[in-house]
Amino acid sequence: MGRLVYHNLSDATGSTSPFDAAVLEVARTGHVSIVSPYVGVDYLRRIIQVSDSWRLISDVEAWLSSLSVNARPKAWLFIRENIERIHHCPAIHAKAIISQKLAMFGSANLTNMGMLGRTEMSILIDDLDMVAELGAWFDGLWSQTLPPIADEASAFVQWLDEEAERTPSRRGRFALSSSTRKVRARLVKFPPPVNPAQPGEPLNLAAVAQILIHQEHRHYDSLSAAVDAAVDALAKGGTFYFRQVVVHVSGMFTGGTIREIYFLLLQHCANHVRSVFAENTINRLILTNSGFCQSRIEKINAALEPFDHFLSQLIQYYDFSLFRDAPDEAEIESLTGVNGGNQIILMAELIDCGFLDIDDIPGHLPLYKLRDDFAWDGRYKLFASSMRIWLIKKNTQPSAMLNTPESDDDSEWGDLSRDKDSVFNTLYVPDSSIQQKPIKPKLHVNATKRHNLKPRLQATIDSVFTYVLSCLFGRQKLQIPGVWLSQLARKNDVGEDFIVFIVTGKRSGVPAITLLDKDGLSINPNLNWEELVDYPKAQEVCRSFLAKI
Repeated sequence: MGRLVYHNLSDATGSTSPFDAAVLEVARTGHVSIVSPYVGVDYLRRIIQVSDSWRLISDVEAWLSSLSVNARPKAWLFIRENIERIHHCPAIHAKAIISQKLAMFGSANLTNMGMLGRTEMSILIDDLDMVAELGAWFDGLWSQTLPPIADEASAFVQWLDEEAERTPSRRGRFALSSSTRKVRARLVKFPPPVNPAQPGEPLNLAAVAQILIHQEHRHYDSLSAAVDAAVDALAKGGTFYFRQVVVHVSGMFTGGTIREIYFLLLQHCANHVRSVFAENTINRLILTNSGFCQSRIEKINAALEPFDHFLSQLIQYYDFSLFRDAPDEAEIESLTGVNGGNQIILMAELIDCGFLDIDDIPGHLPLYKLRDDFAWDGRYKLFASSMRIWLIKKNTQPSAMLNTPESDDDSEWGDLSRDKDSVFNTLYVPDSSIQQKPIKPKLHVNATKRHNLKPRLQATIDSVFTYVLSCLFGRQKLQIPGVWLSQLARKNDVGEDFIVFIVTGKRSGVPAITLLDKDGLSINPNLNWEELVDYPKAQEVCRSFLAKI
């Protein structure tokens, strides 16, 4: 027979862990054989304490790789001290504890988090035939594996530490929103072994007190779980401060640095400059002048408003197809209140989350553009104003460009008249479900004339002109849309709409080298190759063609 082992989600917080109870039930029956890819040293010691003897099969490489720099030395010390009892089995994923009478197996790793803080499912069996079969399976796996090689594993640990130092992780996890209750159980209480005092030996009360304190507080195998628990506890009491988090975490998990605790805490903070645009931020806390407090929807909206305004300004300033310089920091600060230092941090977060693309050429200032595949889901829906402006710009930008009058003050695209046969009438249809509101950029953008095009932009146009003219002079048909258009756009890292704009002369200050009709592109008969003086490669193509006829 057997029984299922799982947390009762209607009472998921504070109850005794049924997984821990089942593990101890198996461990107390004698020798145990343990399989788990991820193991908590403290929890393994708990099993060892109540069993007669033990063996462990684990993926030692995955186990050590999963640990932080501070937690890894303790695990490796334990492995070295018990190396004959531990076999390394790459890619092992089973989780089981087996004795001669009982066995438990399922999804839970043998860690405090697996036992206490995750929604897992296991089964405890006492059928002797099935238990014996599991024991034989373990013995066969044990005979096919060996302990990790000490020198090799030591070098691996050193390499992991060096890699962590070279590329420290920014954040520990990605979290999706969910209405499911979070499991947080506690260990089964059982009396610690009593070692009878030797005659005449005084009882060391201080040592006993330290052991009891350690057993009471050491409930978490990861710093992240300890920070989560600290936030849960402190947020109930109103406003709290970072120093309280440090004290609380230190009582539950030793070895975490203040810096690590700080960045893990920021994962819970909706409006800190380092977390506001991070995709894995949990909107649990609000940062105020007086500390951290529990979030509420009205508080979040108010706290995110300046960042929403900042993001709106960037959307109005940047383009989906053309890279451009960063806006003036002083002007952004005057419009949004976000200072220059914080702007740099926010821009980095926007690149990380996939909102901006960066063109970082060595020796030059980086250029940026909007990504048109950014997903406005999850917590990003809280930036409602920015999302509306972004969607309008994405769905209407080509049409808006075609109707924008030339202005030296606020347009770099010039007079783009709309032709009823224009490609944009068929390629770009605005989403009628989005309220169409005019967008007037607040940031000043200089007009781009033929004589003052930036060198990089001029080189891009020259490259596009050269390709198109070469194809047309070679009597190759260029249909819109077409594979050539997408390939050329990718090659030059621009949008397809941008290519059509410039080759048909819709961009102010750029000569129209083609005409567009229902048959596609054709050479503009009014084109004078001397108009291409700013585009030497394209001019050379024209010169070569004219020399042949």
